[in-house]
Amino acid sequence: MTKRKIFERKEIWKAIVAFTVVLALVLPGASTLANIGQTEGILSLSPHNFSDGMCSITWNAMLNFSEPGDSTTNTVFGEAPDANDGPPVDAYDMMMPPPPPMPPYIRSWFDDGLPVPYNNLWADYRRYPDTSKIWDLSVQWVPADYTSPTDITISWDVNDINVSEYSDVVLCDVTGGTVVADMLVDADYTFTASAMVPKDFQIICSLNEPPGFSDENPSDGSVDVPIAMSQLTVTIRDPEGDIFNWSIETIPDIGSSSSTGEYNGTKTCTVSGLDYDTTYTWYVNATDSGSGMWSREIYTFTTKSAPHEPDLDCDGKLNWTKVKPGSTVTGSFTVRNIGDPGSELDWEIESYPNWSGSTWTFTPSSGNDLTPEDDPVTVLVSVVAPDEPETEFTGEVKIVNSENPDDFCIIDVSLATPVSHNSVFLQFLERLIHQFPLLEQILSSFPFLGRILSLK
Repeated sequence: MTKRKIFERKEIWKAIVAFTVVLALVLPGASTLANIGQTEGILSLSPHNFSDGMCSITWNAMLNFSEPGDSTTNTVFGEAPDANDGPPVDAYDMMMPPPPPMPPYIRSWFDDGLPVPYNNLWADYRRYPDTSKIWDLSVQWVPADYTSPTDITISWDVNDINVSEYSDVVLCDVTGGTVVADMLVDADYTFTASAMVPKDFQIICSLNEPPGFSDENPSDGSVDVPIAMSQLTVTIRDPEGDIFNWSIETIPDIGSSSSTGEYNGTKTCTVSGLDYDTTYTWYVNATDSGSGMWSREIYTFTTKSAPHEPDLDCDGKLNWTKVKPGSTVTGSFTVRNIGDPGSELDWEIESYPNWSGSTWTFTPSSGNDLTPEDDPVTVLVSVVAPDEPETEFTGEVKIVNSENPDDFCIIDVSLATPVSHNSVFLQFLERLIHQFPLLEQILSSFPFLGRILSLK
């Protein structure tokens, strides 16, 4: 069916409504018939009965008004995907029929901010879907004497309203500023209506949305995440500011966390034991404590690949003998990387012997980015020997991987100073010569003893 034909059929229905009202005014018993005209006659035009593509109404509900004297009327509200919220007028906007010529009667209408003659609506449809909506409703009691009040009951079918997308639908007294009925639970509301003075209500609809998530860290789909990472964080926010329960779970299991009765903010989950080159999935769940509405988000991240590990290796030894005390000796050893291809080694001299009076110099004393493909590094060592004679010194030089203190190597060191010529034998000989000076001349005639005597 074309849009033009649909529009023409809508206009025909509106003409039928107008004709019904006019007919009620000219026939005998006009007062009674006209009052029925806003109820039973128009009931036949309930949006539930629109068909043949004339309207694409998503949901609607009829409000019925009654009072002890049997005066009644009704209005309709609902939503459709192509309806307007306010201006301009659309095909769903149906004007309120004229009042009966004679009281008593009840008048009810919606105000959607439309121009005359659509300023008072019998049927008010708004755009679907939405998260919140307000219908402005007015009810007027017109008694026969124009002064007497009455009790008016507003009733509705709870099932009709439960079809809507809203989690909260309440009827509010505008004058008192209070909620007078939960329209998803209560089926009616009665109030005392003054004569001639419209009573204003609002039907307030809202969707209690579940908590939402943002600012996850690491962000979803992250790669090259360090295995040293210690926590997951995510911001959880409930749109209405309600308290909620939340939990975070991980697969493979590296940690979990949860809490109840929480408010908007950043939530944290401590994790540990991450492996290289592994994809982890973490689930964030949150449930609104009041409405029970819940939400879940699934995030993933992948840790960095295992690094190319260097491996420190050293070769050589430092061994000096017959070193004159206080003199300088030199030596060398080599440092190389025997680790994974492409790995880089940073190394340094961590310790060396602390002999009294000795001074050590290493050239170089450290290095960076040494690869297995590089030639070994030769370390030149210079040592000023201790001042102590007749002593053998030992120790070690420790070279370490700067990035891994458990990766190290040891160069053994030994240094010996010579035995002093001032031996016990010479001391005895000196004392003997001192007592017998002639003995020195006799001993000097022998070449071997002469060399000994020259050493004293």
